[in-house]
Amino acid sequence: GLGDVYKRQMLIVMFSYGGVLSFIALYGQEIGVKSSGLFFILLSVGIGLSRVGSGKIIDKSGPGRVTVFGLMLLIIGFPLLGLVKKPIGFHLSAILLGLGFGVIMPTFQTMINNLVTPNRRGAANSTFFTSFDLGIGIGMIGTGLLSEWLGFSSTFLICSVTNLLALNLFLYLSLKHYKANKISTSNNQ
Repeated sequence: GLGDVYKRQMLIVMFSYGGVLSFIALYGQEIGVKSSGLFFILLSVGIGLSRVGSGKIIDKSGPGRVTVFGLMLLIIGFPLLGLVKKPIGFHLSAILLGLGFGVIMPTFQTMINNLVTPNRRGAANSTFFTSFDLGIGIGMIGTGLLSEWLGFSSTFLICSVTNLLALNLFLYLSLKHYKANKISTSNNQ
């Protein structure tokens, strides 16, 4: 059903996150970045910054704009990572990817929770985190296989395409379903 679309979206987005977590250090070495520590710091800063205002935007205007913005950051961040093979591209992509992932994760979780009655939120969160973890695990394996065949740069470009797929699922299925079926009593749209 359409409820599965939310799980698939999370799995697709987390596929690319699993690739970043697993292979960014090796990719950094390949392009001449001696330590990936700064990448992870900048990724974390991006995630943290994204959480500052995104909740208020969701409360005011719903998840549509925030989700599109977050997915667009991922769609832009991965080609930057894969094509600008210099420390500036490497580190700038960390901020963009952090902002994107930081927006997407809680926004999808909010949407899922707003589609169920309060007594079903435990099950909804469990399903959400199963897709989250499964996506990371599949992403670690999948991007590992892809990078063996195609190299890291092409693999990160494929990660951009997977997030483009998630954006299309969101725009053409999830957002419409969400607006028609939201049962939360909050102001979220």
